[in-house]
Amino acid sequence: MKKTTLLTLILCVSLCHSNENYNALFANSLNEMKKTDQEVRNSRPINMQDMKVIDRKNTNTLKLLINKYGWPTNDLVGEDGVLAAFLIIQHASHDLEFQMYGLKIFRKLSGSTEPMLHLLPYLEDRVLMRNELPQKYGTQGQCIGGEFVLYQLENPILVDWYRINSRLSKLSEYLEAVKNNCH
Repeated sequence: MKKTTLLTLILCVSLCHSNENYNALFANSLNEMKKTDQEVRNSRPINMQDMKVIDRKNTNTLKLLINKYGWPTNDLVGEDGVLAAFLIIQHASHDLEFQMYGLKIFRKLSGSTEPMLHLLPYLEDRVLMRNELPQKYGTQGQCIGGEFVLYQLENPILVDWYRINSRLSKLSEYLEAVKNNCH
């Protein structure tokens, strides 16, 4: 069974990613970190302590990987790898400097990575919130008394315009979708 899996991986790397810059080890590491990140966030009840430990571990590992291989781009790790790196940075709430750096890089890359356009507002709002500034897109909130409560908005009148231009749903639709996350 292991030989079949290894052969499949080798074939996929050679056929699926003909780009000579593609780094399967880096991409697989990112996707494993994403899997761990999502498992802890999707468990019920969420263990906040475990989540903080995983977030710190993933952040530190991502920094080491970036130092070794460079910034995770589509050419280097594929779209899934870029999205995994984005999630790790998004959840690095303990490291505002790294989040701000990631936001700067992802803004530059957003033109070349279609899915990034609708994800950037989440990181931008997170960075604004961490800097104690009002958020622009209404992506950040917290559960209070079983209800999802948004952090302060920069401009409640324009929030839907900002969201739609970033390929997000209207704020009312988003709030409807997340309201059950607090139960």
